[in-house]
Amino acid sequence: MGLNRRSVPPPLPDDALIRVIAPAGPSNAEKLAHGVAELSSLGYRVECSPGCTFEGKREHYLAADDERRGKDLVSAICKHDCDAVMVTRGGYGTMRLLEQIPYPGVKNKWIAGFSDLTALSLALYERRRMVTLSGPIIAASDSFSTTGPTVQTWHHWVTDGTPVEYPVTPYKSGHSHGVLLGGCLSLICALWGTRYSPSYQNAILLLEDIDEPEYKIDRMLTQLALGGVFQRVAGVVIGQFCNADFVAQQHWSEFAAKRICELLGQRRVPVVIGFPYGHFGNRVTVPIGGDAIIDKQQLILALPERKS
Repeated sequence: MGLNRRSVPPPLPDDALIRVIAPAGPSNAEKLAHGVAELSSLGYRVECSPGCTFEGKREHYLAADDERRGKDLVSAICKHDCDAVMVTRGGYGTMRLLEQIPYPGVKNKWIAGFSDLTALSLALYERRRMVTLSGPIIAASDSFSTTGPTVQTWHHWVTDGTPVEYPVTPYKSGHSHGVLLGGCLSLICALWGTRYSPSYQNAILLLEDIDEPEYKIDRMLTQLALGGVFQRVAGVVIGQFCNADFVAQQHWSEFAAKRICELLGQRRVPVVIGFPYGHFGNRVTVPIGGDAIIDKQQLILALPERKS
């Protein structure tokens, strides 16, 4: 599709070194150890940065102070001493680190995470046109498993990387293609209006969130509309909106689709629902900054051509 020149990391070698960082909230030690063991079982070498087990002074909702988390993040994404980067969990805190990143120095390597990591993925796309993966986190509330679809699809993108087709349900029919951008709706809104947010011009916008009832979904979508986002996008893919117990709430996803169609007005932009992506255990990993095609009842995701 080649909509623009983007940075696509090379495939991971079999013995890749994966650096684990904690740019957002604190994680459970047992879940972190379990996730590291599972990831290691794939043959990768796994190292945790100091902030993953930080014991110094910090806010209770952060894994470590900004200095420690920022050093770990910058070291992981800007040095050649690891092949890929993964994170312990989401929560909150990644946005606090965006100003610390020397964007011209970010290396072209696979960076994966979701939820709060939406902020980093979108910033790296806006500042570097870099493709990242919205996918597994090591110490999630649900157990990290190499046999589940999240890790399996992550492994596909970092190794094989061939296009993947998913069945979806049209809410507003149509055909469109563009760069896949988005993730967690609340983070998209929090970043909107900053220099780290994409414009979403001709993008396929991907949306999901957790524990956000209808009026909050409405408010956030309306904010994006007032900022002109729905006058720019080429299509919308709605994942799963979940409750606080990580259970998908189909009526929230359908409400989001209905409200988006209202905000699109007369624009002939396809909107699809039923995509298995969001805050629940069976979610798939997707390439943020990659190519996406909405074709009636099908969503096709692909990596852009790598730079020679």
